[in-house]
Amino acid sequence: MSEIFLMNKIHKILAIDPGTDYIGVAYLYNEKFIAKTITSDYYGIKRLEDLVNRLVNIIEIVKPKFIGIEDYGYGGKFFNVEVAEIVGAIKYKLRSSKKKYEITFLAPNSVKLLVAGNGRATKPELRKAINKKYSRLKIHTSHESDAMAIFAVMEDYLKGKINADASRRIKGRTYSNI
Repeated sequence: MSEIFLMNKIHKILAIDPGTDYIGVAYLYNEKFIAKTITSDYYGIKRLEDLVNRLVNIIEIVKPKFIGIEDYGYGGKFFNVEVAEIVGAIKYKLRSSKKKYEITFLAPNSVKLLVAGNGRATKPELRKAINKKYSRLKIHTSHESDAMAIFAVMEDYLKGKINADASRRIKGRTYSNI
């Protein structure tokens, strides 16, 4: 068994790259890494509901203790207010489930810095770094790659492998019992 497997068996991490058309999700389940893209054939509010329900179904199966979610990139060129609505809907569904989760919001540039060594890394650069760290994992989309990057940061954070400055930023955006 790998160190990653043993660590995740204890900590049960699930990582989410939220989006309005796709949601990337990464986790370890039955000794196998899974990175997938959740999609929906619906439009408008029905799409939001469908994406969130599909994600929550995965969360209920995986039963993570820790959930890492990519935070909003406020100054980025891809900022979209609807992503905040998706994250709000995810939090609402998790709260209404009566289960306790520790949710950490990770700034996109912090994830890129910690995984690829550059806070402005491009999607291909981030994917290359993820493929290097998790060489056996098949990643098909940038959403899966982003979710795996969030997973990697959460894992390193929980192992205490992240420097004090980055650790303070992560801890400052962690909420228990959501």
